[in-house]
Amino acid sequence: MSVCLSVRVSLSLIDVASAEQTVVSHSALMELIDFDNTSDDIERAERYLLATALSTHPNEATIKHLLVCPLVIAINIDGYT
Repeated sequence: MSVCLSVRVSLSLIDVASAEQTVVSHSALMELIDFDNTSDDIERAERYLLATALSTHPNEATIKHLLVCPLVIAINIDGYT
């Protein structure tokens, strides 16, 4: 049960940090989420990308970083955009 609770709290914190829409929060989340190895971290990566896609004022640094992110590039190549 504590693992499940831990995952839910982690996902909620990703939502909160994503809503902040600052370079600092984006940098902190990039340290938390491993976009190079998403087999273990796909739920966090998906949650962050969804929250970022729905953000109202994304900053330029976040957008530039996500454009070179391996997972985002793979999604674009596979035609899921």
